[in-house]
Amino acid sequence: MDDLDRLKADLLKAAEQAPDLAALEDLRVRALGKKGSVTGLMKELGKLSPEERRVRGQALNEVKDAVAAAIEARKGLLEEQALDARLRQERVDVSLPARPQPIGHLHPLSRTIDELIAIFGEMALVSASPRTATVTAVTDCDLLELDREALQAASRSVATIAVALDKFTRERLLNNLLATSPLFRPLDRTQRFDLVRRFKAHDIAPGVTLIDEGEPGRGLFVLLAGRVDVSKRDGDGKVLLATLGPGEVFGEISLLHDEPASATVTAAAQSTVLVLAKEVFHRLVEAVPEIGEYVRSLGEERLMDTRILLDAARLEEELTDDDLLLI
Repeated sequence: MDDLDRLKADLLKAAEQAPDLAALEDLRVRALGKKGSVTGLMKELGKLSPEERRVRGQALNEVKDAVAAAIEARKGLLEEQALDARLRQERVDVSLPARPQPIGHLHPLSRTIDELIAIFGEMALVSASPRTATVTAVTDCDLLELDREALQAASRSVATIAVALDKFTRERLLNNLLATSPLFRPLDRTQRFDLVRRFKAHDIAPGVTLIDEGEPGRGLFVLLAGRVDVSKRDGDGKVLLATLGPGEVFGEISLLHDEPASATVTAAAQSTVLVLAKEVFHRLVEAVPEIGEYVRSLGEERLMDTRILLDAARLEEELTDDDLLLI
């Protein structure tokens, strides 16, 4: 098996040293493509005896799997580096108007459909929450109203309706967040979508703890939908410090100060949160100073609010840094 060991070592080394994605793809084709070196050896297995074919085939499969895994790992690392470079190089002056983005034109039929059909009001129905916006007719309109019971009945009877409504709602929530959250304001449209791809979305049931007091910070949280309660232990009980709603950011202070959280965050209703890993958060703050400034300012405001809240509650213990809202 010396020839396979050498081939495996050479290919793994080449994958580790691939300077860019193009070189990595070239390596994949040369090794695992239809005419690749590993593929060629596998085609020769038919010439061997059954016992030899079994042994060599197993060894070749191990080489193939190892090379494929190394290529995939290197690809992930190169993509991470490329995104970091883009965030560094594509910083924008937030005081200037945004650059227009050429997006082409909708087909006339699509424009007609958009004018005839516009869905709104679904957010409150899906989330069972109060409406967060007002819709006013500015011209004569023809409306088709579907109440909550009818919508739920249609979703139960036709699975595709529930799937489509869920997808539409999530897309609108995400677009609203990207357009309004100060966290994304320093970035242009492309950078915003590049960054949001780094978040992991989680649906959270009521009562689930997202951040536990005393535990290390795991990442930056953005509440996409729902509500969360921020509380602090006080003897045998707890004090409710704040209730956060959609678009709110939390978890930033423990990341900035590298300290354990001194408050607990719990889902107060069915919620959807986006989580940015701690390591990615630190790279983001370094690459885009405007985001770092926003997060630090947000943390300072929350520290001040917590001082005021604890003073107003006339807590018996003397106010120290341990009393502050560090989430």
